[in-house]
Amino acid sequence: MGETKLMNRNFEKFRLFACMGLLGLIAAGITLRFTKITQNQFFYYDEGLYLEHNIDFLYYLQHHPPDTLKQLGRYLQVSAHMALADTKVLWFFLCDLRAYLVGADAWYFTRLLSAIFGSLTVLVLYRFARRFYDSRWVGLFSAALLSIFPSHLYYSRLGMQEALSTFCFLLGFYFYVIPKKFGWRTFLSSFFFMLAYFTNYRLVVIPILVGFCEFYTFLRLKQFPDVRKYVWNTLGFVTLVFWVGSIDSGQHFAVILPWMWHQTNLAEKEAFHWYNLLSYPYFTFRLESLFFGLFFWANFYHVLKKRWYLLYPFFQVCFQMLLFSFPEEKGARYVCVVYPFMAMAAAACIAQLFEDQKNRLIGQVALALGVGLLVGSLAGKSWAIAHAKSEYREAMEYLTRIDKNIKLVSSQKWVMDLYVENPNNVQDLPHTFPQMLGMFSRGYRYLVLDPQTYISWGKNEIRFNPELDNYVAFVVNEVRPIKTFPHFNEVLLERFVLEHNENLVRSIQFLKLAKEHEFGKIRIYDMAPMIENIMKLMVIQNSQANKPQPNSPQPSSIEKPKK
Repeated sequence: MGETKLMNRNFEKFRLFACMGLLGLIAAGITLRFTKITQNQFFYYDEGLYLEHNIDFLYYLQHHPPDTLKQLGRYLQVSAHMALADTKVLWFFLCDLRAYLVGADAWYFTRLLSAIFGSLTVLVLYRFARRFYDSRWVGLFSAALLSIFPSHLYYSRLGMQEALSTFCFLLGFYFYVIPKKFGWRTFLSSFFFMLAYFTNYRLVVIPILVGFCEFYTFLRLKQFPDVRKYVWNTLGFVTLVFWVGSIDSGQHFAVILPWMWHQTNLAEKEAFHWYNLLSYPYFTFRLESLFFGLFFWANFYHVLKKRWYLLYPFFQVCFQMLLFSFPEEKGARYVCVVYPFMAMAAAACIAQLFEDQKNRLIGQVALALGVGLLVGSLAGKSWAIAHAKSEYREAMEYLTRIDKNIKLVSSQKWVMDLYVENPNNVQDLPHTFPQMLGMFSRGYRYLVLDPQTYISWGKNEIRFNPELDNYVAFVVNEVRPIKTFPHFNEVLLERFVLEHNENLVRSIQFLKLAKEHEFGKIRIYDMAPMIENIMKLMVIQNSQANKPQPNSPQPSSIEKPKK
């Protein structure tokens, strides 16, 4: 866009310094994505769930590798058909490829995929921002901000699909936005949007997001939207989704449609509160940094100045935030696909502010100081994320030293069972005490609690309720664990909570209590004395319930009502 060529002037004054600095940030951010990436560090049960998807088939592939290309093709066909029976088709298919490449037990493979696609997203963003703003410096600055963007780096290190979905989503918008006219790239955009959907089913709303893009263009240029381009892009997306989803008698839709309906019903479970509309704006300050939040929302200054040519990425992010503020869960990952747009919006805002201060030395110095604080705060958080670790493996190693064939119940079954020879020796934490007794009678001797407990075992099924439900509350409050591990530090626990946020105020209150109550720890309990203590408590409670109260009125002494 021609209006933004002015942004090049200030950067040209310090061309060598600016270029080396921005390229250095990009290199550092990509390096952090791959730092210790092959260590089997996992934080969410989804990561374990994806790794154990079709695990028996993957072990079969490992022991019976294909001898010919034809046999390899058949194996891949089977993998594709099995992936179609799940909600995140493309991600499950890519996860299963590890059996062909590095082995079924190469748990780090999913994290490596995320690091690769996260790094590629940084490079695509440079191209997108450069073409969109007609400025290589804004392109470099956008890519540099995304490379050290804490949340994007975080998802680029998880064994989850967010980095891949962001990559496909950004490519879809790149091929839709950059060519102004309808053409073959319109259908290429549909293809990448289809890949984004089969990575994350929530992106079924892509036609709505693209429609907003056309609507914004209409408002800005006062021109009628390019209906033909939008219609063909949407038709291409829908056709590809239905074509792929209809394979095997539409088994993908048989799985995904009931799940979407279930998710829709969950939205009615949590009462609507206006303050939850502030969840995603709050995340820009807390999960990224105070200075990023200030520079991102400073785009409202450009709104007042009516600089509409700058503001499409900003409003695209705002629209996404609003759209995903109404489901039951307002998790940070639901806006991860627009992180590149957030980086673009902040970079363009800063570049234009520099242009506004071109004749004011004090203004330029103050702005440069602010940018330095922005980069430092983002880099500091990203460094902390890249070097953070969970302690599920350490907890399992401690238990297997007690007994190699140890059997336990855990609030984080899908991760902890990765570190034992027999995954059946780790089972989900029962929700009731009779079920717990049943597990004990079957030889399960230890109980492990972690932060997941406050998602799935909160009192009255309230997420991040400090009070837990049923016997789990007694265990945490009254029973001393035989071993604890620090596990989640402040940075990880903060992200864990806001990743599963349903109620913003409750999540913030939970985080305020976290350090005092040690919500981020892993606690290991010996079930035998734990059950004995619970049984004693039940006997005491029953005896007190059956004992007559000295001040309670006798039936004969109850006064009859007067006529």
